Amino acid sequence: MKFSISKYVWFDGKIIPVGNAQVPVTTHAIHYGTSIFEGIRAYWNSKNLYIFRLKEHIKRFRNSGKFYNISFSFSDLQIENAVINLCKKNKIKKSCYIRPFYFVGQYGINLHVTRKAPTHVAIFTFPFGDLFNKNGITRRSIIVLANDMNLKIKARKISKNELKLADEIFLSGTAAEITPIIKIDKKKVGDGKVGNITRLLMATYSDIVMNKSKKYSQWLTKVYN
Repeated sequence: MKFSISKYVWFDGKIIPVGNAQVPVTTHAIHYGTSIFEGIRAYWNSKNLYIFRLKEHIKRFRNSGKFYNISFSFSDLQIENAVINLCKKNKIKKSCYIRPFYFVGQYGINLHVTRKAPTHVAIFTFPFGDLFNKNGITRRSIIVLANDMNLKIKARKISKNELKLADEIFLSGTAAEITPIIKIDKKKVGDGKVGNITRLLMATYSDIVMNKSKKYSQWLTKVYN
């Protein structure tokens, strides 16, 4: 997938040109992958840019580092404002993907990372169309929608053979949103078309992220005043 990274990025508390965001080749994360990332979507509805469930994404972003014992030196509010201000600085007026990440900096070759290890935080954005996450925020949002639609929900493991007998199937994620599956191993799922429930959820989700649903407007963060 070809994409163009935004002209400006947010790096350790400052918005700077993307070419100025540099780290030494001895950076720990380059050698050992000691980094944490998050994926966030923002949607342009021809009038404003709306970031979908920003607070929830930042909360997950912070919590992910706890498993790795990587420190995170900025508050959730600081990162939320950083995302909003970066979108403004780049004058983004189309749907986009937002990638915040933090990583261990100069820490020698010690594999044992502690919270004393220095870290850096960066955020960049790029235009994003359709593409293909974790006990996901999108997944939880869809469950809320389904419950509100009085659809029965049950979470359990299922086999591949059982999947092949399903009337309809879809995947969900920050990038994938709601993506229908119409074939498994060359076998059609249902009648081989997008199912009615999937289509309804896709349409409802699209209305929500485009700020066409007042009921779920609290899930959106408006970028431009």
